[in-house]
Amino acid sequence: MDVETLVLIGVAIAMAFAASFWVVNISTSFFGLELLEVKCSAERSSSGTVVLVSLKNKGNRAVTIVGAVVNGEVKPINLSIEPSEYVEVRFDAREAYTVQVVMKTVGREYPCITAVKG
Repeated sequence: MDVETLVLIGVAIAMAFAASFWVVNISTSFFGLELLEVKCSAERSSSGTVVLVSLKNKGNRAVTIVGAVVNGEVKPINLSIEPSEYVEVRFDAREAYTVQVVMKTVGREYPCITAVKG
């Protein structure tokens, strides 16, 4: 192959990468990215288990929590979290050794499992 052909192929590949990154950037900013970080902890209490769920919106649009399930129990919640915002939510649950929490948004579910301390 000629040097000119290799340079032309290299330029074409570089342009293709640049165009694909541009399209991804445009679509992400237009449609938004939902990315919720969920961390949970649980401790025993006199009435059962206290579950603390820490939520941080790492996306670029607001996330609306429309429900939560704690060890199979549906917990009513309606919460909006703005980008880069950090929120803690507390739930009471039945006594258990481990706790499974699923935070539900309009489009996704975010699970978290932790052992109960104490």
